[in-house]
Amino acid sequence: MCSVNTTSSDTLVDDRDTSRITYSPDSAWKLFENKRFAGGSQYQTQQSQALFTFKFQGSYIWYHSDRDQRHGLYQVTLDGQQLQPMTGHDGGYTTHVNLWCQSVDPAKEHTLTIANLEQGQYFTLDYLASVSSSSSSSSSFSTGSVPPSASGSFPPSSSPTVSISDGTTPSLDASPNYQTMPSDTARSSHWRLHWIALGVVAFVLFVVLIVLIAHDRRRKRAMGITPAYSHPRREMLEAGTPQEYSSHRTWEGFPLSR
Repeated sequence: MCSVNTTSSDTLVDDRDTSRITYSPDSAWKLFENKRFAGGSQYQTQQSQALFTFKFQGSYIWYHSDRDQRHGLYQVTLDGQQLQPMTGHDGGYTTHVNLWCQSVDPAKEHTLTIANLEQGQYFTLDYLASVSSSSSSSSSFSTGSVPPSASGSFPPSSSPTVSISDGTTPSLDASPNYQTMPSDTARSSHWRLHWIALGVVAFVLFVVLIVLIAHDRRRKRAMGITPAYSHPRREMLEAGTPQEYSSHRTWEGFPLSR
């Protein structure tokens, strides 16, 4: 958390300004649109090591986003120096939170990288803010071709409530319905469960088949049914029927030469 708030003279960079913010890998990030966010949108990921990079020049830098129980640890790297991991986890839900800030040398360009550290946990970006190197610089909200949806003083410094241009004020009591992004691990787990279930079904069917065959044999023996594969000579011997042997052996009525 950062105790220093942005002011109206600071430069605000929206999450959709991809000319200044680079998301990596691109496939790990999704754009989530909701009026409660600055500019009406927020970038989010659930993939571990997914990150965004921002280059700037100024005397101060802020990272703003939301917090709730589905957020996890993230790593801030400023000019190649990794800082202590921080967390976006919180029991409630709040937007426009100053999650991190830092004073920097205004005479040179800086590179900020923030990465997600926990697979499956949400890591988000609402907007960044910086103090311009020139004290006479006017306020700007850099969003490329996308205008911010909030009206009046923006962003709020003391309250997470945002006034929307259509006159409504969204409730921030509960977390937004995040877009679920299935990870490779989730897909792999799904297929493992699928094959395990098929294996269990196949085993159960095999056991049922064996039981039915055994039951059928017992039933036939109890009813005195002679198996179809019994040898005819064995049947005559068991019945005590006399048999005269010729000079030729027979096998089921067919003479066989010696």
